[in-house]
Amino acid sequence: WRGGALRAVGKPKEAEADLTRAIRLEPTYVEWCLFERMNARRDLGRVGDALEDLAEAHRLNPKFVWETDPRRFARALKELARVGARDPRRALALAWRGEILLRERDFAAADKVLTAAAAADRGLAQARLLRGRARGELGRWKAAMADFEAAVRLSPASGVPKAWRGRAKLMTGDAAGAAADLSAGLETRTEKAAAWILAWKAEAELAAGRPAEAEASASQALEVHPRYAEARRSR
Repeated sequence: WRGGALRAVGKPKEAEADLTRAIRLEPTYVEWCLFERMNARRDLGRVGDALEDLAEAHRLNPKFVWETDPRRFARALKELARVGARDPRRALALAWRGEILLRERDFAAADKVLTAAAAADRGLAQARLLRGRARGELGRWKAAMADFEAAVRLSPASGVPKAWRGRAKLMTGDAAGAAADLSAGLETRTEKAAAWILAWKAEAELAAGRPAEAEASASQALEVHPRYAEARRSR
């Protein structure tokens, strides 16, 4: 907590030292500590080191991302662009640039950047997952499906790629397959993710002619996120 406070008062170097100690000493909060150290390293201009911290924090909890504030998207894109072509963390930088472009709804630009990320590191599941999302938004669901399949193969323990593959199956007419994948996607740890997966699962179950299951899934989504409009519509 002291590390987080030090960063908040403009002392990123001291924050980094405290957070590094915390990561060693307290495994319970390791993802939060990694995320806070990532931000301290961003403040210090060490973008590559920050990317390494975020990769592990995001693996442990997908809610941790490079930037969520639209007012700082332009700054974040410039930061990430500083990672050079020969830097081994280049693919991560490109992937997070693509994620920000998705948030900005510039899907064609996101597709282009994420294609570069996937080429830079063919084992990076995040690049394939995000590119699949961009291609889905562009209406290219079959191409998106191939990316989600790759993300599932590259990150089999994560529920999120399975959920997105389920979405692609629903959008291409396989409602039963979609419901199965979305059930598998509930392995995810974050409550926010669980709500959207349950809502999509309800939609797939309804499309598959299983209204009772759909109602139950939508009700579960609303228990997690009572104001989730998509779940309320499905129910």
